[in-house]
Formats: sequence, C-alpha cells, structure tokens
Amino acid sequence: MSQIIAAGFLLVKPVSRPAWVSSTLMPEYLVSASACICPRFPGSYAISWCGDPPAERATAFDNIGLEPEKREAATKWATDAFETAYGWPAVFFTLDSARDARARFFPNGELVVLGLGLPAQYHETFVREATPPPQQPGFAPEGKSGCLIAVEMNRPLPPGGTVLGYEPMNMMRGQLDHSWLCNHLEQYAADHLDIRAGSSGFIESLSEASRCCDGIEGAGVGAEPGRWLPWLLARYPAL
Repeated sequence: MSQIIAAGFLLVKPVSRPAWVSSTLMPEYLVSASACICPRFPGSYAISWCGDPPAERATAFDNIGLEPEKREAATKWATDAFETAYGWPAVFFTLDSARDARARFFPNGELVVLGLGLPAQYHETFVREATPPPQQPGFAPEGKSGCLIAVEMNRPLPPGGTVLGYEPMNMMRGQLDHSWLCNHLEQYAADHLDIRAGSSGFIESLSEASRCCDGIEGAGVGAEPGRWLPWLLARYPAL
C-alpha cells in the first residue's frame, strides 16, 4: 500500500453479474469502478447545469436507488459540492466526503465506498495522459478529472479499507472509463494470458494485473481505446 497513490473515492451500487460476464470466472455479485457496470453517485444526472434530459435523470436516480423525495436536495448538494467535495464525473477527493454523502442520502442503501489506488509506477504515465491539453483560442478550457486532482494531492489510501484487488480499466481524458468486464476480456485473460480474478472478482497481484493490461491493449482483442492501467480497489466501511 505504500506504493499506491490515492486516486479518489467512489460511491457505487453493487450489481448482479451481467449476462455477458463469465459465470465461471466472476462472482455472482460485482462491484466495479466503471459506471458501465455499477451505478455511481453523484454524476451528471445530479448536477443542475448538465444537459441530461429529465427522463434520463429520473432513470439514473432510480438505478442508484435514491427516493424521489430526496432528489431535489441531492441535486442541490451535488451542484454546490462539485469541485469541492468531488470532481468529474463522480470522484470524491477524501474518504470523509464520500462517507458524508452516503450518510446524507443513502443511510440505509446498498452503496459501498470504494477507494481507488494508482500504483506509483504508473504515476508519470497517468499524469501525462490525464492532464488536459492547453486551452485553444476561442474555446473554454478543459477541466481536470476528479482522479487527476486526487492523484496530484499525492496522498496514500487511508487505512481501514479491505483490499479487493486490481481492476484493469482504460482511461479517457483522465477519467476511468471501461472495465475489462465491459468487453468480456476476463475470458481473454484466462484463455490467452492464464490470468484469472480471485474470489472477489479482481486480479490479486499487481504483476498479473499489469500483464493483463499490456495484453488487452494489443490489437484485435476488442479492448476499448485509450491507455489501460491496473487500479487497486479497496472497500471501506460506511462509517
């Protein structure tokens, strides 16, 4: 853990294993840092100035499990707290901020608190590729992702979390985007790299996770574009 840099914290809702994910390689219930797999709070649906249509906002709130009577307050909070408690798209800067949001809106909900960890050996790569390009004349500047802001704080993950393992994920514009599960790459890793996840659904060693990322970046495996890196996930108690 001393070689892991905190890349922020997420509030995610565990899900039943999707039909496209291998039932022999993955557990029945999953948690993931990818919004493609697990709903997260907050997000663009909870920010008043984002352009999400009302129906999509309602569906996102339904998916995360927030009662209708709390949604107006949650939208006000998420709008006011943006870039203070959390960054784009849903990355809390501190463990306390993530816990506070959960206690405020999901005291009896299913949401779990996940810590994201960037292995120190990938620090330079991540910062280089996540840093927004210089502002172009006539265009608004591109903001930093929540993960980049957290990594630039150069803090370790706090103690008290249960390490789940490493999740291979690609990054786009400094954001963690797709999991290896999004394109059934857990099967490719098992068949061609002899790499399998542990009982929690994550790769247990950094060396294997790194090798997996290198392998699925290769041509012809159906991986999403962008740089693939191994991200350590740790689950923290809600309180």
